Amino acid sequence: MKFGKDNIYRKKEEKRKMAIKIKLEKTFNKGVRGYTFLGGNALEDKELPSEYLQERPYLYREKVKRKGELVLLPDPKGCVIFSPGKFFTEKRMKELLLEISKAGKRLQKINGKIREEKKTWHGQVEIII
Repeated sequence: MKFGKDNIYRKKEEKRKMAIKIKLEKTFNKGVRGYTFLGGNALEDKELPSEYLQERPYLYREKVKRKGELVLLPDPKGCVIFSPGKFFTEKRMKELLLEISKAGKRLQKINGKIREEKKTWHGQVEIII
């Protein structure tokens, strides 16, 4: 993981569809360096494979009327809710980004497995009882 000057997390430029996007602003809160969550985007839980949601870490977007869209990351300590304006210390954000990265890699692996299964799962079946 590389932390850049303007972005907290940068990966090599790749031409691929981005599934998880987190926007942060570098801020101080009570003299502590950290990041304020500005917004984010991820797939909703209904758009994700059920296998992905059965094991941690996983991440999904949920719509809440009064607060807009929230990004949720279930965590062993509970559920981390990223809501606009929420402050995270620099150390905590690095921990969370590691979990988000793991969740993204898990999703890629599961989606690859599903793509392979789809290649062989086709045709028709007739059942006579």
